[in-house]
Amino acid sequence: MSGLAFIEGENERYAAPLVFLHGLWAGPEIWRPMAHGFAHRGWRCALADTRDSAREAPGFEAWCEEVLRQLAPLDDAAVLVGHDAGALVALALAERGAVRAAVAVAPLLEGVTGVLDPFTRLRGRLGLGTAEPPSQGHPYREAASEQARAILMEALAAEPAGRPASLRGRAVTPGAAPVPSLLVAQTSDAVVPRPLVEVTANGIEADTLCLPGSHWPMLESQPDAWISPVHRWLIRRLGPALLLLQGDEDLQEDDP
Repeated sequence: MSGLAFIEGENERYAAPLVFLHGLWAGPEIWRPMAHGFAHRGWRCALADTRDSAREAPGFEAWCEEVLRQLAPLDDAAVLVGHDAGALVALALAERGAVRAAVAVAPLLEGVTGVLDPFTRLRGRLGLGTAEPPSQGHPYREAASEQARAILMEALAAEPAGRPASLRGRAVTPGAAPVPSLLVAQTSDAVVPRPLVEVTANGIEADTLCLPGSHWPMLESQPDAWISPVHRWLIRRLGPALLLLQGDEDLQEDDP
């Protein structure tokens, strides 16, 4: 069922919740190990599930509206962490100022042209049928380990073809956001080129990081190597107002 599944932070320290948004063909569980890592650092985390809304209204704008609906009951503006096509949603909501900050992980800036065949894209634009995830051996499924590839085999499932087809045209540069935004490129990403991420970030005056790993960083064997720099960016960009506890110990511990 669509909605937010919460993972409470250990010794909750930050005013903003982190909301993790999955991309195409994936579900919220793909983010759970990474969310537990952030919860250990004191963040209240939530996994957003938008799969039901894809069946009801598969377009990109409907996807954005569904995420806004899920965020509405939260007491504080969220930091949205989106992956793949979900990263485009995060950037779109940041552009609207609807979130406190956005982290766009391996954003699918070129749409699905290199991921889906033309016939499936056409059916999706006509609102017909489903889109299967890319087959085994496709670069989209490349991951750093056998274990990660096995997880992907189980985690990816077909969805209405209208959702990926609605990304047509999303390869254009997103607009500049009035809130802090971070685009994350992955060194071994076979889908989203690092230069495209960096050029896009520069064009919208967003920050960028390039971190080790594949298109699926949440499946890497050492998640802290990914979590630490993103956590550091959040603390530095959102500042002392983010802290629930007294003092600035978080800002000090993350300084070089």
